[in-house]
Amino acid sequence: MSRDWNETVTVTIDPTTGETEVTYEETDPDWVDIVSGAPSHTTSGTLVRTIDHNDTRKLMVAEKTVTPDGLQVRAILDVDDDTVLFSASTEPAEIDVASIVVAFVEHLTARDEVDLDACGEFLVLIAALLELKARHLFPDESAELSELEPEEAAEELARRLAEYRRMKDAAGWLRERMAAERDRYFRLGPAPLAPRAERRLAPQDPVALARALEGLAIPPPKVSLSHMALRFPPVTQFLERFRAVLRRRRAFDFDGEVSGLSRVEQAVAFLALLELRKAGELSLAQSAPFAPIRVSRPEHERIPQWTVRSA
Repeated sequence: MSRDWNETVTVTIDPTTGETEVTYEETDPDWVDIVSGAPSHTTSGTLVRTIDHNDTRKLMVAEKTVTPDGLQVRAILDVDDDTVLFSASTEPAEIDVASIVVAFVEHLTARDEVDLDACGEFLVLIAALLELKARHLFPDESAELSELEPEEAAEELARRLAEYRRMKDAAGWLRERMAAERDRYFRLGPAPLAPRAERRLAPQDPVALARALEGLAIPPPKVSLSHMALRFPPVTQFLERFRAVLRRRRAFDFDGEVSGLSRVEQAVAFLALLELRKAGELSLAQSAPFAPIRVSRPEHERIPQWTVRSA
C-alpha cells in the first residue's frame, strides 16, 4: 500500500518457487480504507475480501458479492473452513456491540488456544465501533463529553445510550401499532371520496321569481344632482346693495351686513366689496387679522364734510 493510502495490492506467494501473483488491486483517488480481517482465505483457498459498490461496503467470496446493498461490512472477524464470520450494520447507531463481543467470546471458547493478536485487533475494533456509535448518536455533544473525566464521560454516555434505547423501543412500538392499523386512516376533515350531501332548496314560486327578475331588468331612474350644484347670485346684486347702504350711512361692518347669508352668498358679497374698493367707491379698514371689516365712504368725500362741520 502506498504512503498516501490510495492504492492497495494483494498478492499470493508460491512457497515452493517464491513466485508472486497479483490477486487484486484496489485504488481510490482520495483514500483506501483498510478493513480489519481482509483479505482472508477459506480452508479451500477461496479469497475473502470486501468491495465498495453502490455506496455499500460488501463482502466478496470468490469474486462474488454475498451481502446486499445497504449492509455495511465493518470487519471480517474469522474464517473457519467455509464459514465467514463478519460484522456489519445498516447504520452506526444500529451496531449491536454486545452481540459482537458475545460472538467473539464464544469463538475463543471453541478454540483450544487464545490468539493474543486477534484479541488485540478485536479490542481496537470494538473501541472504534463504540466511538463511531457515540459520535453518531450525539454529534453535537462530542465536545461536551470530551471535557469530562473518563468515569464521568462513561456514566454520561451510558445514561444517554439508555435514553436512546427507550426512544428506540418507543419508535418500534409505534411502528408495530401503525402496521396493525394499516387499514385505518384518521383525518380531521371530511373524506375526499365521501358522497356529497345533496343541497335541498325550499319550494319556489315561479311567478314571484319572474316578477323579481322583471324588476331587475327595469332601468333605474336617473339620479338628479341638482341639489349638489352651486348657485351663485349675481355680483351686481351686492354692488347695488352696498352702494345703497353707503348712501344712507357713511360706514358699516361687512360681517353684520352679510350675517344670515349662505357661505356662497357671503363669498359673492366679498367679491362685490373688492370691486367697489377697486373702483374707489369705498374704503376698507381692519384693526387686526380676522377682525370685523369696516366699510366706509372714500376719504376724499369725507374730508370736506368734516372741514365744514369743524369750521
